[in-house]
Amino acid sequence: MSLLAAGDLSGALSHTEAARRAYNHVGSVVGELDACLLLGRIHHLREDLGSAVIYTEEVATLLRRYPGLPSEAQAKAYLGLARLAPDVGQLIQGLEFGQQALRHFGLSHNIDGQLDVMLLISALARQMGRFQMAAAYLGMARSHIQLSGQRAWTVAWHFNGEIHHHWYQGNFEIAANLGRRAVAHADEENLGKYQIYQRLALANVLRGLGKYAEAEACYQEADAVLLDVDFLLFRPWIEVNWAWLNVLTKDYATARQRIFRALATSDRGQAASFNTFLAALYSLTSRYADAEQLLRQSLQFYQTSGDELSIFALRCHLAYLHLQRDQIKLAEEEMTLAFDWAAEWNVDYYPHWWHPQIMSAVCAHAFVANLHAGLAERILVNRLGKEAISALQRLLRHPEPITRRRAADALSLLNMEFLNEILAAADGPVHGVLVELFANGRLQVQRLPDLAELLSTTRGEGIANPVLLATFGLYLDGLDRRSIAERLSRSEKTIRNYITLIYERFGLSVFGGPRRRRFQELHRLAVKVGFVRSDVC
Repeated sequence: MSLLAAGDLSGALSHTEAARRAYNHVGSVVGELDACLLLGRIHHLREDLGSAVIYTEEVATLLRRYPGLPSEAQAKAYLGLARLAPDVGQLIQGLEFGQQALRHFGLSHNIDGQLDVMLLISALARQMGRFQMAAAYLGMARSHIQLSGQRAWTVAWHFNGEIHHHWYQGNFEIAANLGRRAVAHADEENLGKYQIYQRLALANVLRGLGKYAEAEACYQEADAVLLDVDFLLFRPWIEVNWAWLNVLTKDYATARQRIFRALATSDRGQAASFNTFLAALYSLTSRYADAEQLLRQSLQFYQTSGDELSIFALRCHLAYLHLQRDQIKLAEEEMTLAFDWAAEWNVDYYPHWWHPQIMSAVCAHAFVANLHAGLAERILVNRLGKEAISALQRLLRHPEPITRRRAADALSLLNMEFLNEILAAADGPVHGVLVELFANGRLQVQRLPDLAELLSTTRGEGIANPVLLATFGLYLDGLDRRSIAERLSRSEKTIRNYITLIYERFGLSVFGGPRRRRFQELHRLAVKVGFVRSDVC
């Protein structure tokens, strides 16, 4: 164990083999079980998965051969197998081992052991997309903690499980609240590694919420704490998740550097995950052949392990790159496999490698190909929101009426949600005017996102300005500056400035001729792009 901690894998392997032979010689089955589990772990670290699997099978064989072993010894052996199984591509078997460990810890009345296994089984079930099972085991673990008053690190582990459970299902607000509490608990108890784990989990959730500045600060904190507690082996996970934030903000050069640093790992499971981050980056930068090679390698690993949630994600990424290369048949084959599984298990989100551009393209094509159109609409509306609008608007020109109808229905839901966001940010007078303008159809909700972007006072961020939108609608409705100012409870100077800004955004700031002609040209352009009805004013 000392040699292993020092990184001397060969020395650790030699001594553990000797220990195993000695245990076998004196007839200590429990000692031989411990040695075999350690041998499996060492071979995994040496990237010799074949040998690692052999030793896990030997442990299982010993357990079957000696069913009369004390329940505590069997429980610890099964727990060791369950922990090792995902790393050697045996996620499904890991779930079975975990359930055996739980049974034996129950027979030996080991509450700490039962709690460990419950949290492990929950994590394994979550990775397989079995969220109902994951929630059940988390609930059992929570009850154990409440009844037995577990130690601070156990509470931290449960916190981490809860955060991931909600994050993996896209329940970001709940996960973020849990994440903040988890960070505070880990700091208060000075829990070392958990101070890193909780910050990384919170950063990932904030990234999913689109709160990129907060996520960036959280990744920085996690990296700083990592240095404080001297846990550098965890740095690749921080690097690669931080890299995905860079991908989402289109800082591809920084993302590539971080991923390359993470790929220095010797862990095959980590490499499969990290290579998927790199593959997605290649897809987004048109290196499709490189992306496909990496995705196929990762898919093979996850198919062997039974990691269904990751398989779903990988197939979506493969479908995207096939669509970009006009390989429609191949794209639809991947989409069918991915969406069949997602529909069966009621899954509409995956946590790692989620990218709006990729999923928007895949789900929009699902409308065209008639592949689980209902599931695709859920993803587009509930998970992608405004990010899906461009892909859907392109489908409004599709030759097939059913495709146009699907796109129009999804856009209607998205635009109403967008309108509600704008109304929530408006004060009383402005709120009332906007409700009136959209309810009467004088402003067209179908083109609201484009109009809001054009008339935003924070260009490039897509943040709507309710007062500017209301000014635009009332002005095109024929009201003068004073009347608009009275309706919106703003100064006439403010309204004058907004009207000047409106003309600038429509490219009419230097339009010659009488004021009336300039207004008519603004009206003509607004009607042409569908912002207002032709009969307004």
